[in-house]
Formats: sequence, structure tokens, C-alpha cells
Amino acid sequence: MQSLQLLFLSPSTFAILFAALPMTRQGASAQLLLQHALIQHHSSSSEEPLVSSCGAYLPAYPRVVCVRNYGAVMPGNFSRQVRNDIGHADTFPSICIPDDTSFSQVSHAEFVIFDATLAPDILGPYPMQTFMFELASSTHEGPVYVPESNELYISRLEHHFLPQLVVDLNAEPPILLERTANPPIYAGAGARHKNGLIYYATLGGHEDLAGNVFRPGIYTLNTTSNQSVCLLNNYYGYYFNGVDDLDISPSGDIWFTDNGTAVDSSLSRRCILRLSSAHPNLLCLKRSEISPEGFLVWLESVSSIVIFTVL
Repeated sequence: MQSLQLLFLSPSTFAILFAALPMTRQGASAQLLLQHALIQHHSSSSEEPLVSSCGAYLPAYPRVVCVRNYGAVMPGNFSRQVRNDIGHADTFPSICIPDDTSFSQVSHAEFVIFDATLAPDILGPYPMQTFMFELASSTHEGPVYVPESNELYISRLEHHFLPQLVVDLNAEPPILLERTANPPIYAGAGARHKNGLIYYATLGGHEDLAGNVFRPGIYTLNTTSNQSVCLLNNYYGYYFNGVDDLDISPSGDIWFTDNGTAVDSSLSRRCILRLSSAHPNLLCLKRSEISPEGFLVWLESVSSIVIFTVL
């Protein structure tokens, strides 16, 4: 079973941690400050340890720890075994660093912080981790908080599974529900909330499931009415193989990735794509022979930064 843990960080801040989820994809942005870690005193090496206590969270050490300089430079003969299994991928704590014993305890803490300047605004002053629910042993993605209803929506990426998982934060203690959109949204891998709607990037495709035809694409869900709308389900007639993640720019454009658009022996249109808010047309930002899967980070000083990883 996979366990779901909610982090009650401050009265208005919520985050989600899947203890069994590897440190990959959006679900990479959601785990920027979260991993298991416990730090022991560094070995006799004269170098500064890679992992140590963090200024504002010194009283919480070793439950809360910091990784120096994002872990950009690791000492000695470090290694990380690669497992090409998305359901059982290698994780950040699986890195072996014989020359730095401070890192060997990373798998035992509750929070790992990579940027101590950002942590207080995200975690609050007294972060804690609380076990909440047992989940099926499936991949879970697309966590998104809905302020209108004070609920947390989560997608289970499971064959033939159509409901969204919903954590009702109005109940005490919070309760876990299953809620199926009308029509259903199949395998929402990426999700964002904007102007009262959840925008989903979906992976699910099926010719006939519960009386519906499903194609991967971009969908919206009105959580008040429970009605869903398909915004996009093709690239000039080609099926998407799997719309894996998305973000929405300040202008309203939707940027998303597709893991192999229209791949058909001699055809390959693998791209990072933009769906214009003004016109329902697509712009292929990046053509590649690799399979992009990632998320977007928006900054005030630039229009956008696109980050993608290779599967």
C-alpha cells in the first residue's frame, strides 16, 4: 500500500507528500522541500558536510535539514543506481556518498530543504508531517488545492480508474472521498487551479470505458458543478500519446508536454506545446527525439522558463 501524508504547514498552507513516490516529475516540483532525512554528525573529514541543520529550523534538527548548495557538488566517489521503472524509481536518498556520512541519514528525516531562503514562506515556522490515509499501490499525481471548497484533489493513474480522489479539509479530521466528474476525467497527470477551474493534463485514452471515448488532452473541471470540458484532444488530427504536465502563464496561455505526440514508425512530433488563450491553436515550442516530461516555472523578470526532463 502507498501512504498519503498531508503536511499541515500553517493555517493557510498545505502541501502533499507521497512517502513512496520517487523524486521525479511534478509531482519534482512538489517534493522540492520534502524527503525523509535524519542527520548525524559529520565524519572526520575537514570539508563542510553536504547535509546539516538549517538556520530557522535549528530546533527541529535532525527532523528538518538542509542540503548545501542544492547538492550541486558531491564529494568523492558518489553514485546513484538507475532503475528504469517509473513505479519503483531510484530516489534522492538512494544516493551513496561514502566520503560524506552526513548524507547517509537523508532517508530518515521529514523535510529536506534545498533553499533555506524559500522554506519559511512555504513550510511556515513549525512544519510537521502527519499520516492521514492508506492509498492503493498505484501512481498518484496532479495534486491541486481548490480554495473555493477547501479541498485537495489528487489523481490516481490506474487502468480504468475514473474518479478523482478528494481530501475534504473541512472535516475534522479530514476525510478522503472519490468523486467522478461529468463526463469523467481519465488519468489527470498534471493539474493547476485558475479562476475557479482545475485544468488537467490527461494521459488516459480508451475506445469505450464506462460508455465514454477518452483521448489524452487538456480538460477543465468545475468543482462546484462537477462538470468537465475538453479544451484540446489532438494535434491537427493526431492523438496525443500522453499529455503529462501543464502550467498556465500570466496571460492565460497553457503550456504543456506530450510524451510522444503522433509517434507512428515514421512520424514523430514530440514537443513542448502552447495552447493560446486567445485562439484554440497550438504552437510547438520544442521538437525533439526525446520525450519531454516536466513543469513550468514563472518568474516576474521573464515571460517563462520551460523545464523538462527526459524519460
